[in-house]
Amino acid sequence: MLVMALIGIVVALVRWKRHSKVSALTLIALDLSLANAVISTIIFYVFSSPLLGNVGLYLLQDFFQMITIILLVTAALFQRNSRFKTN
Repeated sequence: MLVMALIGIVVALVRWKRHSKVSALTLIALDLSLANAVISTIIFYVFSSPLLGNVGLYLLQDFFQMITIILLVTAALFQRNSRFKTN
């Protein structure tokens, strides 16, 4: 997953001149994904407790993953021309 995010960041930087808004959304989403992976790993290592459970940590990680997916879908559909034109 981390390698895919790094490749996506490189592709977004290469395509920046052609599609700057889409590349910006992609960079934000993939940077958020990388930060989520690193920070959640550290938090789970430091604060994990078998007695207390990690439900809150899982919910927080899922929230950031949801934001990442929303940004990537928005970037994929951003500035698309519709085939069906309405008057």
